[in-house]
Amino acid sequence: MNEELAVHIAAFAAAIEDEVTAEKASERTHRHALVEGTLVSDTGDENFLYFFSTPYEVNLPEESMIQLEVDGRVVQGVYAGGDRDLVSIASSEFLGAQVRAATMIATPWDLLLKLEDRLNALKDEDDCGRALALLSPPAPGNSLPELNGAFVDNRWLDPSQRDALQKVAERDVSFIWGPPGTGKTWTVAYLVRELIERHKSVLLLAHSNAAVDVATLAVVNACRGTPYLAQGAMIRYGILIRRDLLVESDINPLNILARRNVDAERFVGLQSRRRDLLEHAKREELFDTAEFETVRGDMGKLRHRVDKELKKLVAETQVVATTLTKLALSDELMERSFDVVIIDEASMSLVPYDVLAASRAQGKIVFAGDFMQLPPIASGTTPAVREWLQRDIYQVRGITQAVRAGQEVPDMAMLRTQYRMHPTIRSTVSRLFYQDRLDDGERIIVRTSSIARLAPFEGQAMAAVDTSLLQTRCYREVKGYSRLNLVEAVTVLTIAAGMLSRYPDISIGVVTPYTVQARLLGTMARELALDRERLTISTVHRYQGSEVDVVIFSLTDGEPQWSMSTLTRGNLEDWDVDPAPRLLNVALSRARGKFILVGDLDFVHDRGAQDSVLRHIVSIIEQEGAVRRVDPRALSDVREWLPNRVVDGQRIVVGERARHQGWLLEQARSARHTVTVGVPQGAHVSPLMARLLASVSPDCRLHYADHDGLRAAARHFGASEPYPGEGVLESFIQIGSHPLVLEGTLERGARSAYLALDLPATNWFFLKNAGFVPESLLGRNPEAAKGKGRRRRGFGDDMTAQDTASASTPHRSVTPAQPEETPLPLADGELLDPRPSCGS
Repeated sequence: MNEELAVHIAAFAAAIEDEVTAEKASERTHRHALVEGTLVSDTGDENFLYFFSTPYEVNLPEESMIQLEVDGRVVQGVYAGGDRDLVSIASSEFLGAQVRAATMIATPWDLLLKLEDRLNALKDEDDCGRALALLSPPAPGNSLPELNGAFVDNRWLDPSQRDALQKVAERDVSFIWGPPGTGKTWTVAYLVRELIERHKSVLLLAHSNAAVDVATLAVVNACRGTPYLAQGAMIRYGILIRRDLLVESDINPLNILARRNVDAERFVGLQSRRRDLLEHAKREELFDTAEFETVRGDMGKLRHRVDKELKKLVAETQVVATTLTKLALSDELMERSFDVVIIDEASMSLVPYDVLAASRAQGKIVFAGDFMQLPPIASGTTPAVREWLQRDIYQVRGITQAVRAGQEVPDMAMLRTQYRMHPTIRSTVSRLFYQDRLDDGERIIVRTSSIARLAPFEGQAMAAVDTSLLQTRCYREVKGYSRLNLVEAVTVLTIAAGMLSRYPDISIGVVTPYTVQARLLGTMARELALDRERLTISTVHRYQGSEVDVVIFSLTDGEPQWSMSTLTRGNLEDWDVDPAPRLLNVALSRARGKFILVGDLDFVHDRGAQDSVLRHIVSIIEQEGAVRRVDPRALSDVREWLPNRVVDGQRIVVGERARHQGWLLEQARSARHTVTVGVPQGAHVSPLMARLLASVSPDCRLHYADHDGLRAAARHFGASEPYPGEGVLESFIQIGSHPLVLEGTLERGARSAYLALDLPATNWFFLKNAGFVPESLLGRNPEAAKGKGRRRRGFGDDMTAQDTASASTPHRSVTPAQPEETPLPLADGELLDPRPSCGS
């Protein structure tokens, strides 16, 4: 091995060891609560693919070996990937069609240690492919001269895509810079097709199974009308997540083997029978255990011979698509080389994996990605981790610095024509992040203007809802640095619910920089039974690679925090080292036709740096005249705006102190067990809080944040217990498990209002994570106790007509009728009224 490469591998090993130490010290990487498991399919081998919901986003390397604890059983499995509040698990055993709850035990550092072993093994190899070239200065290379000029007349590619592939032809190490919506993966797919035609071997890689599936499907589409895939030119090696790939038999390794090998043919037949048994179990909730075990035993007898043939297939197939982690785990891949290695979504892959992949390239190594989007994730804080695991290959090669300085990058080509975003959104994204280099594809204005015309903000592709007058409060998570904002969450879901009800064909993505805010929004959306087929809720980190019609961005930041966080305060000058510009770029560029920012804009102007990316975005929206301030003087009952199958007793009420007090007092009188109350230190117990406490039966137990006024109220109760109340920043009362009344949240001068949430799981989550009530006093999470109350739809499930009808039916309030109030005003001279038209 070259001495220079050995030095780099030693540096990688040091970084990996530091990251392993950091991961072992992090409890959140060890045990993960999973609920609402649904069998999706088998995985093409002996495993069973399940989707589980999680109360938080799980950040684990894909292909991690895990254990599942289910009803006292311990089952081996593989973590196949995560998508927002959903994780995919390939279980080694059948767990049933539905799994109410499970615990996943993970040791993600095992994959890093395997990567370290693979890198160290390179020291004994005489030929390490393009590994050293990847870490060396740019140089011309023409290992495949037949590619030169091959794409000039390709009518399926636009000019910048053809130029990018010409760059690949001219260089043995090349980079395709693909900003959002520019067809990066499509470009890669046509490169693979051209290489297949020229009988060149290809290793197609990405950091996740989902990304590999997207790239594989693009190649399948690019090769339609050709005999290549039917002839077995390509396989998808590993766990398939996408259903549309599961039916593509020409890239399924077992199906290819079944055409050539008797054992494999019988194995696939048994697999098909097993699938039928599983589908029957899902439909009928019955399971033929005896036949299932017979089929499984017969498959086990064939397993060794089929595995042997599968390894031969992987070693011989012209194009192999898999994950970077699967590469490190696979002897059959590490023992062969390829004419071309391609890494898609390259900005998110760890550099040591990139070097390992380059070692398999005898001809060319190609990186396709966008360094203005999210970087790789590593939890360590040492200099070695920051140097080699938290920077992408574009930074390591000096490409980002060169672009920032306006210098030419000889081994990189940029895709310039985008086909996703409304021109207004594209203009902002291009100006802030891509030096005004992006332009629009044909008819993009036609495809996206219909979305921009939707209410609210008719005709505006970018807009903002300013919650400054609501005096929303932003809380820091008790056990961490994440943030949450309850009133903003209500505002965001009010807008989302109204749009879902009015427009049955749109998709909406609610995104936020903060994990705990995403969890709060997700909990509230589940309790309100919003249509989660069309509404996705996630942190920005989970949204890269996705696109939706409308993005609603929950900023979350506000008083009493002293400043914007590191996730939102970054400026344009630091975009190559600061996370905020990349996060905001991803949030903006997911939207096809409309982007709505919801947040406290006074806080942004007061606490955000003048040159911060967020201030630039707000300024652009303000210049368009699309900022509307929510005025608490005209707040209405937002229950009516949250119609989607909200059952009786699940309500949200926003009003002044004089409004709905009859309902609140009724709830207080109906309390039977426990009431919890808190008032900020230095504040008085308000008349509303005093009336509510006086209405509660003295037989109830009172938990109260230690406060002079509440000590006096506690004498009304037979049993009471104080607790330290340093985290209480607003007056609140929790009547039983619900409702929660938060007073002083909505204030403007002498007009004080309250927010009442009759949502048990949302209330529990907020009180716990905002630090209002110690977890020991809250009891069990109501959502976990009910198993979330619904089954997640698996692949192939469709919404019924009854579902659709009920999803658009407004909730009928059970509270006494009140005089009409003006809906929430979001425009001068016009009102945002997100109530469904069918309810008017």
